[in-house]
Amino acid sequence: IHVEDGGKFTIRNNNSGNTSGGAVFVDAGGVLVLSVDGSGRFVFENNQTTSNGGAIYNLGSLYIENATFAVNQAKRGGAIMSLNGFVNIKNSILDGNPSDYRGGAIYTQNDSGNKDYGVVYISDSTFRNNVSEGAGAIYNFIDSITHIFNSSFDNNTALTADAGALNATNILN
Repeated sequence: IHVEDGGKFTIRNNNSGNTSGGAVFVDAGGVLVLSVDGSGRFVFENNQTTSNGGAIYNLGSLYIENATFAVNQAKRGGAIMSLNGFVNIKNSILDGNPSDYRGGAIYTQNDSGNKDYGVVYISDSTFRNNVSEGAGAIYNFIDSITHIFNSSFDNNTALTADAGALNATNILN
């Protein structure tokens, strides 16, 4: 999906019930590319599920640029959950996303046994006001690897366990 300069693409107020991916589900082998020109923007707002990935549940490859994820809600990964997938997020804002369990903004997990899966790259992005029982912004679990470059974490909250901003049970660069 491509947004031209100055354009906006909004996905809002979707609810997948107890199925993962409140708004979008990327299946294994699938690829979703969200790209923009200039000042274009993707907005995922107020999407929810009682399962995983309030806005997006990813089992494949996910490329996101110039996006805002606001007030999306899920059990794991208030905005995004990636299980055995690849995620690349650039110049994005993840704000006010709650999860009931872990990863207010992002929950990533690799239980495939393949070290090429479960990789997340985040650059030039802002995580603020995300909240979860554990790991307010990002929960990096079971053999997943998360690389973070030139990004900020402000006012993220873990209510009972783990860290307010980031929790890594494996590699976090």
